[in-house]
Amino acid sequence: MLTNLVLGVQWVTGSQLEVGECLALGFNSAKLLCSSCEELKQFDLGSVVGDCKGCCTDDGGSAKLEGIKYEKAILEVCG
Repeated sequence: MLTNLVLGVQWVTGSQLEVGECLALGFNSAKLLCSSCEELKQFDLGSVVGDCKGCCTDDGGSAKLEGIKYEKAILEVCG
């Protein structure tokens, strides 16, 4: 019973892995968005989605950032 409770709590919190563990698995936590993890399935990499989700940063579920509007943009041309 206690084991099930502990596992349930880890699942709800996302069971985040340590940065070193993520790097060992090939994931860079600083740049990995959680919505990108779902896209792994289309490349037959569904087996690593769990590890990916343990290393990612929550972005609200939109890798394409659809519907996001910005106040302004600055275009710089270098020469």
